[in-house]
Amino acid sequence: MKLNVELDGSGPPLLLINGARCTVRSWDHVVDDLARHFTVVRHDIRGTGRSPAGPADQYTFENYCQDIGDICADHGFDRVSMWGMAWGARVALVTAALQPELVGRLVLSDLGIDPADPDAQRAGVLAARQMRAAAGLIDMPKPEGSFEHDDPDEMLRAMAATRLHHDLMPFVERV
Repeated sequence: MKLNVELDGSGPPLLLINGARCTVRSWDHVVDDLARHFTVVRHDIRGTGRSPAGPADQYTFENYCQDIGDICADHGFDRVSMWGMAWGARVALVTAALQPELVGRLVLSDLGIDPADPDAQRAGVLAARQMRAAAGLIDMPKPEGSFEHDDPDEMLRAMAATRLHHDLMPFVERV
């Protein structure tokens, strides 16, 4: 499967894995700074952003990890630093557990290892927005295209399928 992959900069490879429902564009506000020090590697996971979909059973953490391994092999990267954000931190965690030889450094930003609770997540986002507003802070605008998908329905399937993988503790214990 040919995924949408973008590379910027030069230096040691840093692979970025975006959060749920996001695309490679969600990193646009940090890429220029990172690209001064790293070869920044971003990709839209299968079925999201500009990456194509495939069979209905394709959406597993194991497949996402294999995709990362394939991207690294295609670009000649034997070892990468990896930064996963929110949902992407789950993919990064599983990749580090299943392919430890590939991951040199690991940043797990906003990692949740419990089963997803969409209602609690929505309530938390609303509460955070209210607290920021009360403190006089504004939301940082998202980079343009952060949530643009060739097939929005397929993106929802890609995100929903990983909810079936409730127990990430075995992966935590391996890292």
